[in-house]
Amino acid sequence: MYPLKEIFVYKLMILGFSLGLVTSTLAADFQTTETLAEQEIASAQNEVADMYYDSASQYYSGIERLSLFKQAFDLYQKAANQGNAEAQYSLGYMYDYGKGVIKNPVEAIRWYQKAADQGDVSAQTSLGFKYYYAEDIAQDYRKAFELYKKAAEQGSASAQDSLGTMYHKGQSVKQDYSKAIDWYRKSADQGYVGAQASLAGMYKRGEGVKQDYIAALKWYKKIIEAEEDSRSAALAQYNIGQLYFYGHGVKQDYSKAMDWYRKSADQGFDMAQHSVGQMYFYGHGVEQDYVKSIEWDRKAARQNNGLAQFNLGVMYHGGRGVRYSLFEAREWYGKACDSGIQEGCDRYRALSQ
Repeated sequence: MYPLKEIFVYKLMILGFSLGLVTSTLAADFQTTETLAEQEIASAQNEVADMYYDSASQYYSGIERLSLFKQAFDLYQKAANQGNAEAQYSLGYMYDYGKGVIKNPVEAIRWYQKAADQGDVSAQTSLGFKYYYAEDIAQDYRKAFELYKKAAEQGSASAQDSLGTMYHKGQSVKQDYSKAIDWYRKSADQGYVGAQASLAGMYKRGEGVKQDYIAALKWYKKIIEAEEDSRSAALAQYNIGQLYFYGHGVKQDYSKAMDWYRKSADQGFDMAQHSVGQMYFYGHGVEQDYVKSIEWDRKAARQNNGLAQFNLGVMYHGGRGVRYSLFEAREWYGKACDSGIQEGCDRYRALSQ
């Protein structure tokens, strides 16, 4: 049986070959870097650790993966103890997610802090995230803001988006839609989907900018182009459906609205599923069909969508597309009530008397 190290080098060469690289040079470069790592050169230790970590994550499983993670951890630790900021961040990450070592949030934060103090962008962003969401540490918006700002000024799209959010919500700073827009745009221009969605929403609502549905549409379409099959894309598709449904920035078109709702609904987005149900209920853009309306509202209701649950109560209460049943109507009104729909509560009480 070949030693793991030889297998690793062999797979490294195969990877290089698939990418059109000179594999002998690739292997030699790795051996040279490994030799420097053995000489306690921190940058080389970090580089070899990166190779071990990336290979373990992408190409190995089982015992081999665990072994490579452990080797990566050991090298990151050596480099981190010499003050290498990138290794300090990576060591914190491995403690944070329990890769190559037992998960230890305290150690993760300690190493993130060391790296962040040296200006490491990833560490600043990760530590900012922990302070913002109170993950393994007391919530502190001020510290989160300071860390996000440092990372954002170095070009981190994630930190720029987070900084935009804090200005948008007025967390630790005075609410400032204009600054929120500026930071969202910096992040969005780098292709960060979360910022693109936030920017689209601000244009749609006219927050910090003149209301501009066309600009919102542009950003929604960018999200779909970048992540066609994702929750973010499904939300963008739903929002485009809303623009066509209400005729905001585009000519009102129920048929196009239905097309966009359906794209989103097919990806499992509950509000889109309910909207498809409503289109069938009222016959907007499609032939009125209570049975199909119920079919789509059931899908949304299974995800605890209160509006869909309420609508199912209405359908059973009126015997539309289903057999009339006060028992079923009461049950669905009750579920809608539990989901926060006040009218569901009112009707549930009325049917319970």
